[in-house]
Amino acid sequence: MAGTVRRRGKSWQAVLSFRDPAQPSRTRQVTATRRTKKEAELALAELVVARTKGRAVAAHHTFAETVAKWREVKERTASPSSLLRYDMALNKHLLPKFGTVKIRRLSAEMLDDHYAALRKAGMAANSIRWQHDLLSNICRYAQRSLKWIDTNPVADANPPKRGVTKINLPSVEDLAKLMEAADLDGPVLGAFVRLAIATGARRGELCALQWKHVNLETGQLVVAGTATLGHEGYIVKLPKNGRVRRMALAAPIVDHLSLYRDLRALQAEQCGGALTGESYVFSSDPDGLTVGHPGTMTDKFTMAKRIAGLRGLRMHDLRHQAATVLLNKRISPRVVSERLGHSRTSTTLDIYAQFVPAADEEAAEILGGLLGSPREPA
Repeated sequence: MAGTVRRRGKSWQAVLSFRDPAQPSRTRQVTATRRTKKEAELALAELVVARTKGRAVAAHHTFAETVAKWREVKERTASPSSLLRYDMALNKHLLPKFGTVKIRRLSAEMLDDHYAALRKAGMAANSIRWQHDLLSNICRYAQRSLKWIDTNPVADANPPKRGVTKINLPSVEDLAKLMEAADLDGPVLGAFVRLAIATGARRGELCALQWKHVNLETGQLVVAGTATLGHEGYIVKLPKNGRVRRMALAAPIVDHLSLYRDLRALQAEQCGGALTGESYVFSSDPDGLTVGHPGTMTDKFTMAKRIAGLRGLRMHDLRHQAATVLLNKRISPRVVSERLGHSRTSTTLDIYAQFVPAADEEAAEILGGLLGSPREPA
């Protein structure tokens, strides 16, 4: 560690240089600018004291201790589902690997070795990137809030590039096979799949639907929440962008939901209960008192798609199908965006522009018409 005072224009600057603990071959600097040389010398002394004291305090802290401090903050700010996902990654991968490592000794090289091991074990690139982002968040907290490290080692690490998620758009025939297979499981999955096709709503949003959100007389549906898994089980919170939205329902899905509701009301009555506006539409309980479970619906969907011979289809592809059909029918991107619950219209266009060739071909014809009739080159 070395310090100096130098002239910088009309001011004086104190410069303290030191070795990066995580990468000893690199030199880091902190500076302080003052009006006079004497003030700069005092500032340099303060930098030396602060650095020495900070190193003494931080030298003993491990990555696990850093995570514990970071998680105390996240418990107050993050959603239950996010906390659960953080804990799963930390307990399964990051704490066993780095828990006893001193936070000041955590290096980009160590992280790169970790990413390479995960890749070799078959983990997807996007999942590794998610761990990288989690590590960056933790180390940024250690640097900026705790002052336990001078630099964020994650900034110099090299995670794999994010992969592009392939979107599989089912055909009309595929959807018919899927609905038929869903009906074999029972009326709940049959109605769930049909409503997913008709609305493009997210899985958690459908599971959080209550009958008070479905107006069968006017053909209106309100997406008021989403079911998500936390440490205490499934809970309902606001939709992804925090906004409640309303959408119209076509006559075929209204008719199917009417029959489905009558059936659920009969089941509730036979069990000594009653179906009310507070009942969840896709609950596993006859009277709908518990929220629908997204994980259960995914398991049922997976079985149905296998029966239908659609192994490559994901539940989220039904949402993609709804968006592309609407855009290809020249429905305004703003209307499509609002129906899907995207926070910005640009999000809708970024995801689905590649699946709307008809509009691009029409644009080419319009611009081509500006050229007039072909002429022989001079």
